[in-house]
Amino acid sequence: MTRRFLLLGRTMGAHLKTFRKARNACSRRSGLTLIEVLLSVFVLAVAVAAVISATTHTLVGIRQNEVGILATNAVVRKMELLKNLPFDDPSGTNDLVGQAPTTPFADGLEALPGATGTIAVCDYDLSQNPPPCETTLPFGNTNVLRVTVSVTVSAGRTFQLATLVSRELTL
Repeated sequence: MTRRFLLLGRTMGAHLKTFRKARNACSRRSGLTLIEVLLSVFVLAVAVAAVISATTHTLVGIRQNEVGILATNAVVRKMELLKNLPFDDPSGTNDLVGQAPTTPFADGLEALPGATGTIAVCDYDLSQNPPPCETTLPFGNTNVLRVTVSVTVSAGRTFQLATLVSRELTL
């Protein structure tokens, strides 16, 4: 039994010497150099700048998408109102044929400062490809009208929706 402890003591002593050598080597160099500190500060600054840039771009994208959604909703609402108008009304006051060729509108654009809306109504002639929108009245020379609703926001982006509306024909 004594022999075992003696061997264990020798082994521990060898490990202790190795530990002391390692500790002495580390104690000679106890700290960071100026270059190491500057390099770590630079790496940290680059990482922070990347996070700030990504956050900024994300917020700008969110705002642009919000404007796009509001403009699209305004176009769709206006188009639904126009689709519910009769094709032609004998009184000529509240119908599609009585619309001016290009009519500005502002209702529904309150949430979009600086946005402008236009409604374009024209005869749709299939013999011309693409059919042009005539700017002269009267409309109703054909049985089909092309109705286009556009909203232009302050950034110059235009949101547009077009549809064809036909006269009810009786056979």
